[in-house]
Amino acid sequence: MYLNTHTAFSLRYGLMPPRVLLERISALGITHCAVTDINNTSAGLELLQLAPKYGCKITIGVDFRNGAQQQYIALAQTTAGFAAINRHLSEHLHLGKPFESIAPELPEVIIIYPFDPLYHSAAALQRQAEADMQSQACTTDEQTSAYDHILSRPNSYIGVRYRDLNKVYYRFGEAPPECFVALHTMTFRGSADFNTHRLLRAIDGNTLLSKLCKSEQGHPEDLLLSPEQIQNHYAGMPVLLERTQKLLESCHIAMDLQNPKPSEE
Repeated sequence: MYLNTHTAFSLRYGLMPPRVLLERISALGITHCAVTDINNTSAGLELLQLAPKYGCKITIGVDFRNGAQQQYIALAQTTAGFAAINRHLSEHLHLGKPFESIAPELPEVIIIYPFDPLYHSAAALQRQAEADMQSQACTTDEQTSAYDHILSRPNSYIGVRYRDLNKVYYRFGEAPPECFVALHTMTFRGSADFNTHRLLRAIDGNTLLSKLCKSEQGHPEDLLLSPEQIQNHYAGMPVLLERTQKLLESCHIAMDLQNPKPSEE
């Protein structure tokens, strides 16, 4: 049920070291979650190595962002998928290229797009959609075409935060498209973490805390939540949680991290 979790390796954004994150999610009764740091995979191997000691399974991926603006989340289904994510990330970071609004097709990788930006504006999609898409704001039918354009790609989904459920219900009724899944971001343990996060964001933006834009910081509701709390938030659309769990269960990374490579003499 957890597709977007951050550690301190989400530089100048997240706060929890990998071991602390594992301690907290284990205490909450979370048995499987995806750790997707922002433009970084440094925590991945440590988490995979430590997770069994805490009775939980970790799926690894990346939260691809331009600045603080989330473009998409990539989850590795296999070791080959993790390698593909790293190549895509390294190419952009090395060249200083911004990430596109629509991800390239990456083998054995699940891509999740946040619902809210698509709902409010299809401008980014229009640039890459079919030639008959118009440059003005999308109508309802055009917006559906924009969704279809993204989801015509394999392993592509749209993640819905619980605070956006009313928008989904208004747009699609009680039967959201099969590609819709639950997307809850977990970055903070509480208000103290959120306040520290805001300081980090102000430092990163070289600005005063009083002038920090909301668009440059996380949401105060991006908290570590227990499975029961998540279920309560999505009680009106539990099918999203079921789909999310199936996504996580489709991710299997096998790495021998217990036996170090023998030294060469």
